[in-house]
Amino acid sequence: MAAMAIAAPPTTAMAKGGPSTFAAPKRKLSAKELSRTIFRRKPMEQIYAIRVERGVSERRLEELGVADWSRWKSGECGYLWDWIVDEWVYIVSGSLLVHPVNSDLSGEYFAGDLVRFPKWFDAQLFFRGDYEQRYRFVAYGDNELD
Repeated sequence: MAAMAIAAPPTTAMAKGGPSTFAAPKRKLSAKELSRTIFRRKPMEQIYAIRVERGVSERRLEELGVADWSRWKSGECGYLWDWIVDEWVYIVSGSLLVHPVNSDLSGEYFAGDLVRFPKWFDAQLFFRGDYEQRYRFVAYGDNELD
């Protein structure tokens, strides 16, 4: 595939003979590099409809009843998981690295984060440190957590 070059767009400063803030590439870009430059990827959470609340307050945790959710603890490990219903996860300690199946994207979530994984989502999960989470599976129509 032929390489493509990007030309600097005309700016008001250029029209007046002033300096341009746009730096033209020093070499031609490959089609792959060009597509990455032009079409920036959306965040993994947006693509897969993962909801994240960072640094959740004690008040929010009480509203959701997180203290009554099931608890799961683990050391460092990893495994493949597929969700057949939505799951809410509150990370108490450690961190969670998520790699969706058939994707080069990833996301990392830390202690204090509240994460909602949608049903039909498949991912490789890597638990780091002394990991502990509170979790709740949400049945269809059960949306009081929204």
